[in-house]
Amino acid sequence: MLPDNFENSVAKLSSQLKRHRREPDILREYDFIIQDQLQSGIIERVDRTKCPDVGKVHYLPQHGVVRRDALTTKLRVV
Repeated sequence: MLPDNFENSVAKLSSQLKRHRREPDILREYDFIIQDQLQSGIIERVDRTKCPDVGKVHYLPQHGVVRRDALTTKLRVV
């Protein structure tokens, strides 16, 4: 059984958005990566109305790693 960590994952996402809103270029790149992953089928949207009972769903929160010194990939989503 896994705990329901939806609220925790949403809190982490909100924190990420707040931080990245200070740097619009990073936020745009982050959005591009997420949209590309959605279109490629790497990630999927979750319909909370169709989720099974607690213990059967566990969310994997993600975050961005920013490397300003990198020449090619300045943002990596992990």
